[in-house]
Amino acid sequence: MFHHPIHPGRILLGGLILALALPVAAQGWGGRRGACGGPQGACAQLPNLSPEQQAAFKKLADQHQASLDAKHKALQEARQALHTALRDGKTPLRALVDRESQAHLALLEEQRALHLERERLLTPEQKAAWDAAAAAGPGPGRGRGQGRGQGLRGTGDCPLR
Repeated sequence: MFHHPIHPGRILLGGLILALALPVAAQGWGGRRGACGGPQGACAQLPNLSPEQQAAFKKLADQHQASLDAKHKALQEARQALHTALRDGKTPLRALVDRESQAHLALLEEQRALHLERERLLTPEQKAAWDAAAAAGPGPGRGRGQGRGQGLRGTGDCPLR
């Protein structure tokens, strides 16, 4: 019987580590964001955004900031605990994977709520511009693999970075 030189458990563990590392590497964990996920509050630069809309975007960002920061921190801590457990080879992983998953879900739900609140402030023309720019992809170069982007920091939905 042929035995493969790499144990299947090692392949599985390597895949799990890679799956956990890629989302973290793709996210920009920068400092405080502006009104729309980026450091300059780029959503405030949407076409014909009124001063009232700009103020509402900032107010929403301020309202969600503490919760987003706490959920980002919880996700980072859960991922770090899982990463540590993967290296020690002794700690059961199920509870840590569940904790990381729940932290990620909580963050995504908060980001979606903020996105939907922002979207309600836009006119149909502004929403069309937002959707078109978001479809172009993240980051300075737009499209996949072009620059670091902002990942899910803030909401990750701001089309103009």
